[in-house]
Amino acid sequence: MASTSRPPARKRRNTHAAASSGSTRTVAALFYTAACTSITVMSFSLLHTTHAFVYLPRRDHRLTSTLPSQWDLGRCSSNHDGRPGVPKWRGHTRDMLVRAATSKKSSAEAPEERDWKQALLEDDDLDIDAIIAANKETLPRLPGILSASPRDGNVDLPESFLDEAVASPKKEEGVGPLVSRAKMQGLGGKGEEDEEKKKAQQNARLATWLGENGVWMQDKSGWGVPPHPLLLSSRTIDEIELEDSGRGLICKYPINMGNALFQLPLSIVIDKEKSLAAFDGALPADINEYFAIALMLIQQRALGPSSFWAPYIDVLPTTEEVDPTLVWPEEDLALLETSPLVAATRSLKRKLAAEFALLEEQYMRARSDVFDPSVFTFEAYLWAFINIFSRAIRVKIGGKRGPSGEEEESIIMCPYADLINHNPFANTYIVAEKPFKMFNPIRGEEVITIYADKDYKKMEQVYISYGPKSNADLLLLYGFCLDRNPFNSVDLTVALLPDDPLFEEKRAFLAQAERREKEAFPYPNELFEYLRLVYLTKEDMGGKALREMEFTDPISLENELAAMASIEGACEEALASYSTKEEDDARLINDSKLFNMFPKTQRMAIKHRRSEKRLLKKTAAAVKQQLLNLRSGKRKLRPEEE
Repeated sequence: MASTSRPPARKRRNTHAAASSGSTRTVAALFYTAACTSITVMSFSLLHTTHAFVYLPRRDHRLTSTLPSQWDLGRCSSNHDGRPGVPKWRGHTRDMLVRAATSKKSSAEAPEERDWKQALLEDDDLDIDAIIAANKETLPRLPGILSASPRDGNVDLPESFLDEAVASPKKEEGVGPLVSRAKMQGLGGKGEEDEEKKKAQQNARLATWLGENGVWMQDKSGWGVPPHPLLLSSRTIDEIELEDSGRGLICKYPINMGNALFQLPLSIVIDKEKSLAAFDGALPADINEYFAIALMLIQQRALGPSSFWAPYIDVLPTTEEVDPTLVWPEEDLALLETSPLVAATRSLKRKLAAEFALLEEQYMRARSDVFDPSVFTFEAYLWAFINIFSRAIRVKIGGKRGPSGEEEESIIMCPYADLINHNPFANTYIVAEKPFKMFNPIRGEEVITIYADKDYKKMEQVYISYGPKSNADLLLLYGFCLDRNPFNSVDLTVALLPDDPLFEEKRAFLAQAERREKEAFPYPNELFEYLRLVYLTKEDMGGKALREMEFTDPISLENELAAMASIEGACEEALASYSTKEEDDARLINDSKLFNMFPKTQRMAIKHRRSEKRLLKKTAAAVKQQLLNLRSGKRKLRPEEE
């Protein structure tokens, strides 16, 4: 019985908090959308209390929520190998080389070949890139090592397949863009070798530049400094998905949990302050830090070798290498069908274009001597923002405080640290701290330090978590999604019913509680609080005013049944909107020989739409069972009635 006003809970959550247990890189892109869009719908992961993602305006649904991969109306779990949060690792780069080293070969092997194999098996120090380069002809074609991805030259198909798929229009009828865009890359030989050589040279220049600017990159100990424990690999694969994940950092030798992987001086990071200095008064001091960093990235790329950051800029991925949905062709976006990700993608593209036009009008046209129109193009701006979205981190630096007196975080591009790839189970974390000056070569300033989240084996790839992101988050900003994503979710939208006799009264109540008449919610509890309001009747109110109602507990059986039925209906409606079935997607994905022939964007689209359908089906089934239990009396309305 409520004696005080209790609107549906509005909880202010610390969106920085994910950084305390993982990477501060996790929230940089999220803050951009929060700061720069005027219409937002907030949505939180049901499986993690510290994640917030801002979705941009999208298709209107009557009902919306964020649903986890395993959802039982308030009871969430994520089991991997029977243990929450523990993945089953496989496919390590070192494991692949060990398989190559132990594979059956002719007894007439060259002595040099046996040397590297024996050294690897005995766990001696080895440079993985050197092994691959020196033994390219004898190593098998392993995913992510000698080919660009599992689909690049690593499939076993009939010789006639590609000829028929690509050259015969009749064979493509009814298939759509999938087969028509099927490619077979990685078979170019010379071109691939040239690209690998180029990346190896870029890696070497980056390592030299880091060493020249205060980062200990030596294989031997210094005064109070341990040997640098990592290798920069030009090509890695995701250890769960077996997809190409570009550059990454690999352990030279075993690393203990809690050890510092490396320290970076603030002098080499790119932030707003350095951008203001680089443009020497051409930008106002109050410019948004995302815009400032984006413009500086464009400037430094245009400077080429003369840029101080040239070795870092050279290893930043191209737009095509990241390939977020922002730059997908329409035929690939169409494969997402009715996923909310399509509307989010188009909205973000429009917003970026509008912001670029505003920057042109306010700053660039007036200073064409600084902002060369042939350099500061929208394509360059898009490249810069894609790198910011996928690589920027947020850290507290220098005790900077905001108007409230609280210490503020800064957005930075952090060379080398941003080469660490994502794993949803990683807890590697990044902090800005003052080093112990007696032994540290970087004196008089804070450093960016990266600490190991677990014990790492030799040749194991180091990972960091970008946060508890859904597949929609990952595809929109990072260009990939995960089959086994414990934080995956589906978004729906909750709205008041316009024909409700209490519509105006409820809308005024929500406005007073700083809620919209259409909302998305972080948890089943908050979702139910809102839905209890949506389906509240005069009879449920019992003569009380809305401000006197308590929405945290069930109000009546009829009200609770209506709220639950609306969730089931919304899931069924969302499923019906797809033109393909989850079973169709599963058959396509399970046909690995065919599926791996598709471009990565199309594989990601099919994986994503299938994951949404699976979550919707599971949720609808769970809610349906709860409805049956409530109606039959197997489940009581309130716990105390059990």
